[in-house]
Amino acid sequence: MKHGTKSLFVVPLLITAMILGLSRPSLSATSAEMETLRGVSALNVLVTTRIGDAGAKGLGITKEQIHADTVKTLTKAGIKVAKNVRPYLLVSLSIISISHPTVDGILAYVYTAQIKFRQGAVIDSTGTRASVTTWDETRYGASTPTKNMNAQIRASIRTLVGEFGKDYQAANTP
Repeated sequence: MKHGTKSLFVVPLLITAMILGLSRPSLSATSAEMETLRGVSALNVLVTTRIGDAGAKGLGITKEQIHADTVKTLTKAGIKVAKNVRPYLLVSLSIISISHPTVDGILAYVYTAQIKFRQGAVIDSTGTRASVTTWDETRYGASTPTKNMNAQIRASIRTLVGEFGKDYQAANTP
């Protein structure tokens, strides 16, 4: 068996391992994390994307789409979103495609979606004010290419934002 042919069998096994190993159910927030959401009246939304290669860029996911999806989900959860305020929800997405020189096309996409709620705090030891992460969640995914990859990845982000919204509501419901 040629080296290139052997690689064709190894790549699908690696992708399967990544799908099984990286996809995990989300964990609920700790009570301490939820407590840091209490009393927050409005927040800003910032989005970062790291689209690693031309194959991943071909999915067409944009910061603007992610921002709009996030604002819609937060508003639906009753959370006021405002520009130029702190605290803020940082939504980060990283995507790469996996290909092999002996195969035409992309074999899989791997992505990481992360949400961090950042707000001001005072450091106990120095009294210094700092911006710190008080709530965060990450979702990993890997999938063979499908026609709806854009929608699948965006739905994963909306799910994470929805989890934040539930924790926010739980922290702010009397």
